[in-house]
Amino acid sequence: MRTAVCTLRLGRKRKHPSECQRRIISLCKSEGTEIHEMDGRSLQGLGTLRACANGSVAFMARVPLWFYAEPNPKYGNFTTETYRKFYLNKRNEPEEGYRYHGDGIAFRDEVEFQQFLQDYEGTVFKGNWKDQIVVWCFRREYVFLPLSEWEKIDAPAVERRLNFHPEQVKIVKDMEKHITYFHRIKSQDF
Repeated sequence: MRTAVCTLRLGRKRKHPSECQRRIISLCKSEGTEIHEMDGRSLQGLGTLRACANGSVAFMARVPLWFYAEPNPKYGNFTTETYRKFYLNKRNEPEEGYRYHGDGIAFRDEVEFQQFLQDYEGTVFKGNWKDQIVVWCFRREYVFLPLSEWEKIDAPAVERRLNFHPEQVKIVKDMEKHITYFHRIKSQDF
């Protein structure tokens, strides 16, 4: 997942962020997530805080970065509005490491890669240079359920490696929203 660092500067009792931030975020019109009174304690766990000379607070945090790519004749009707896009490099001789690797994703062999394409309805296109491919696929969403509810889902239980550990899941795909739901058994520790 790509991330961006967002900087937010707020002074005491201001209604708007500083001039440079006004175009990015409007704190007065956020719905349910606004922080009216800000001090060092209320934001401590969310990012890095530092004081500024004018009494305002500068807050930096890593947030997921989303971008929109319009339909491109090269990729058909795929857009990043409802699909994920990965650039993968393919190693022809994968004695060590992974056969396919990219930004935040890797596959040891062709079997793992084909399983991914099947689970996420992936489509492969030729990349921009030799040994590169572009994969467009469904988005992923995890659904944690108690065992009794998990067993009621009308889908076969399959084993997948999630967070590097094998786990029994039930996979359900939403073909309209382009989402692959991984129904997982909720741990007793939750």
